[in-house]
Amino acid sequence: MDLKGRTAAGRRPAEAGQDYKNLINNVNCVILKLNPNGVITYLNQHGLSLFGYRPEEIIGRHVLETIVPDTESTGRDLSRFVEDYFRDPSQYPYLEKENLLRDGRRIRMAWINRLVHDDQGQLCEIISVGNDITSRFEAEKALAERERWLKTMTDNVPVIIAYIDIGNRYRFVNRAFKEWQGKEDDQVLNRSVPDVIGREVYEAIKGYMERAFSGEEVRYERDSKDAQGRDIVLELVYVPHRDETGAVVGYFAMGADMTAHRLARQEEAKHQKLEAALETAGAICHEISQPLQTLMGEAELLQVRHGQDPVINEKLELIIAQTERLANITQKLVQLTRYESKKYPGGFNILDLDRSID
Repeated sequence: MDLKGRTAAGRRPAEAGQDYKNLINNVNCVILKLNPNGVITYLNQHGLSLFGYRPEEIIGRHVLETIVPDTESTGRDLSRFVEDYFRDPSQYPYLEKENLLRDGRRIRMAWINRLVHDDQGQLCEIISVGNDITSRFEAEKALAERERWLKTMTDNVPVIIAYIDIGNRYRFVNRAFKEWQGKEDDQVLNRSVPDVIGREVYEAIKGYMERAFSGEEVRYERDSKDAQGRDIVLELVYVPHRDETGAVVGYFAMGADMTAHRLARQEEAKHQKLEAALETAGAICHEISQPLQTLMGEAELLQVRHGQDPVINEKLELIIAQTERLANITQKLVQLTRYESKKYPGGFNILDLDRSID
């Protein structure tokens, strides 16, 4: 048997070389060889198919004449970048750049670059392995755009918005949340809820959070303070977030400042009390006005007839004084403009006449 000229694996060098060539041509990535000046010396079959060239149309030509555009879609000057690259290609072991197809379309490529040196240590060749990442790049760009859109929207609504994951850490907060807490992203994101809002507040609302983690939508109102120490009223809503299996993996928290709403409710309650007081006052004035006039008249008449008797006169003076006091109260009742109350023995609040009149 003739074993001359065979490799250790039992293959002739020519056969092994053909296998290597077949592998390079059929691999599902671009293999590109360049000389130190940027001239293409080799492009595998996958690369030829992707860029749309025949070998004789691209081999021996510069990358700027073929697969690299002069400018990126963003307007960046790539010709200057290419000049800088070939001055010192060791700066760029990995690149993500826009490339140009023969028909004018543009794609995004990721390149891994390796430098080949001769025996004297001089650069003689650059071998680049590239993959078309256009789909991934476009998906990432679309995702980034959606994230910018979401941030713009959530940062411009007058509502506190946050997302808390199953580990009880903040993964997202909007501008209103940061203004409420007086903190920046690095003081909130990926930090635990107690670390951000404080242990005391956390203990007070922990039960609501546990209900959200159990899958319940929670709504409640709470007195709070903002970063400046001002008292505010928050209406908070927790909405559980479930994965595709239905398991709760976090929850969305939203809070609306209800301070003005509560003050409006309080003012409305005061107004209703005033209306009731005015109606009551009107009825009282109407009902006791005539009896008071009669009582006053009779007391004055009796004083004329029996005023010489000191004892009787003293009693009549007291009756007249108390009658005038009642008349004064009825006058105040008809002048009510607001509802102000005062404490009364026994823990009751009663109408404060003097403070309820302008």
